[in-house]
Amino acid sequence: MVRVKNRYIVVQIVPEVEAGKITFNDSVLTKCVMKNVGKYYGEFGVGSTEYGFRVKYCNDKTRIAIIR
Repeated sequence: MVRVKNRYIVVQIVPEVEAGKITFNDSVLTKCVMKNVGKYYGEFGVGSTEYGFRVKYCNDKTRIAIIR
């Protein structure tokens, strides 16, 4: 039996241009991360990442998110 290990990462979103209030939620963050994983690691990277990927916490005021 194989044990699945979960890794957690805390990120702070820093916009390139300060254009007022920026709103984001977990689905927007998920799409953005998956798009960039596909860009740099291809289909294999997306397939490997999709299995356990989940945004656990997302706050648009502090711009902090926790990703599993």
